[in-house]
Amino acid sequence: MSSSRRRRRLSPPPQLPDDAIRDILLRTPPDDPRRLVRASLCCKPWRGILSDPVFCRTYRELHRGTQPLLGFIHNKGSAAKPHHCVLVPTTSFRPPGGTHRRNWIVLDSRHGRVLLYSFPPKPDIEFVVWDPITDEQCRLILPDFTHGSWSATVLCATDGCDHVDCHGGPFLVVFAGLDRHAFASVYSSVSGDWSDTVFVDYPDTAMEQYLGMEFTRFMDSGLGFTLLHGKTIYFPCNMSNRILEYSIAEKRLSVIDTQFHEYYQWHAVLVAVQDDGVLLFAGLEDSALHVWSREAGEDGAVEWAQRRVVHLEMLVPRPGCSRTPDWDGVSGGLLVGSADGVVFLSTHAGSYTVDITSGRVRKLTNMRFTDKIIPYSSFYTLGTDN
Repeated sequence: MSSSRRRRRLSPPPQLPDDAIRDILLRTPPDDPRRLVRASLCCKPWRGILSDPVFCRTYRELHRGTQPLLGFIHNKGSAAKPHHCVLVPTTSFRPPGGTHRRNWIVLDSRHGRVLLYSFPPKPDIEFVVWDPITDEQCRLILPDFTHGSWSATVLCATDGCDHVDCHGGPFLVVFAGLDRHAFASVYSSVSGDWSDTVFVDYPDTAMEQYLGMEFTRFMDSGLGFTLLHGKTIYFPCNMSNRILEYSIAEKRLSVIDTQFHEYYQWHAVLVAVQDDGVLLFAGLEDSALHVWSREAGEDGAVEWAQRRVVHLEMLVPRPGCSRTPDWDGVSGGLLVGSADGVVFLSTHAGSYTVDITSGRVRKLTNMRFTDKIIPYSSFYTLGTDN
């Protein structure tokens, strides 16, 4: 074989145009940032494409319906050990500032941000809004009227934002609570101050016995976690048969009765708000997950109706959910969070996700019995933390 023929055979294939490479990289699944990092190490032209802000923006827009779960956050600590929250990565993502936040506990997470609360409480009772990807932190002080049972959440404040890339933009912290009346206030990062407090007189005899007790400081530690639907936030209250509904646009606060407090006690969560505004609620009794929806009945009155029951005894391995009472009367499982139609279940066998529509159960971690699981979802590309 002649040397000329050998050279022709060994010659590299024609190089793809940059536009074709860009289209291929745009279709890389977003569920693990490691794929894009590895692609950036192939050659300088690929790294140039992947680090281009236009590419990063286009990538997030293309995959906006599949914003990846980068990890989940839970609280740790006891009377003998300092309280802290931990971000447990479910992908190759690692926060630049580390996964632990000592003396802080997590309240909520939304739009790429995490809301933390100082614990043990400081005299000025601080919040921190934390971006795990950029490690940016913003501290703020709670309103002066902090009392009773309360909760809070964080969300993007950019009008018309599609929440594909909220990093570094303005945000709101919505704070709501319930004692002898319901109240709500909103912090704006633009003004750097809290809004005037909205009060609604709503006597609640169930709350009277808890007022002044330190352990009732949080609403979200029992009856679920906040939900966002459009410009409306739903705050469940674990001390009563109540859900607080706050409209950010209208600055209007309402109180919704659930009638589930004595039935499910602490083992219930708000799960989702459908497009038509119907609230979905899940309660755990023994090893059965009951899903309820708040709908208009035949007479036009709004009421709660049972939608389905998911029997977990055969889906969660032993020791997990069972009908045998355990500590504090808990029958083998606790509902410790929810997100987008999925509830988080913590058991003796570990922590699981349960899809309330399909009934599918997946194991999330071996971590046993935690007080809450907050999912952290966001896009992480080479241009995110620049």
